[in-house]
Amino acid sequence: MGDPVAPVRSRLETTLTLLLGFGLAIGVFLYEGGFRGYDRSPELVVATLAGTLGIVSVVWYVGYIRAHELTGWWLVALLVGAPVLLFSWKVGIGAMFDGGDRWWPSKPGLKCLLLSTVDGCSILAALLVTRRGSISDHPLAAGAAMGIAAGALAWVLVDLWCPVGHPEHVLLGHVLPMLILAAIGAWPGGRVLRPKPGSVEK
Repeated sequence: MGDPVAPVRSRLETTLTLLLGFGLAIGVFLYEGGFRGYDRSPELVVATLAGTLGIVSVVWYVGYIRAHELTGWWLVALLVGAPVLLFSWKVGIGAMFDGGDRWWPSKPGLKCLLLSTVDGCSILAALLVTRRGSISDHPLAAGAAMGIAAGALAWVLVDLWCPVGHPEHVLLGHVLPMLILAAIGAWPGGRVLRPKPGSVEK
């Protein structure tokens, strides 16, 4: 497995870049209304958020911190496992509460698709910038992993905004954006992560 190549961004630069990316995503989330409980019970909101944060924490570590090590089956496991776990948790928890998984005809998932993608792109851009030119081995795979990590982080915000737990809605509005972000991370992102010709590995 290849390690990132030097120079790695300073901690301050990395922190500020990540804060900017996350801040923009949170800004969009707040602009669109922030948390919207609708008729979700506090227990449903807390249970969904707790499990989601647990899953996202693992995805963040694997998909960003260890992105340069992900190849083969490990990458497949992240690309498939993260969306499946998040989908299963949201739909499963929703089914345990009255109306938590009902279909909303007025909310098919298109707004969530757009919000998830916009928030995810803001976060993904920050992740890629902090690691630009620093991954020599399998940068496309690393970029895809970061796309999934960004999508998972965006999922948290959109889940707070969206009251719908119906499987079809979640697939379109919450899962599909993660796959879109993985594709963005893999191709354009992989080019950003790849060291420039003539750079020296350390």
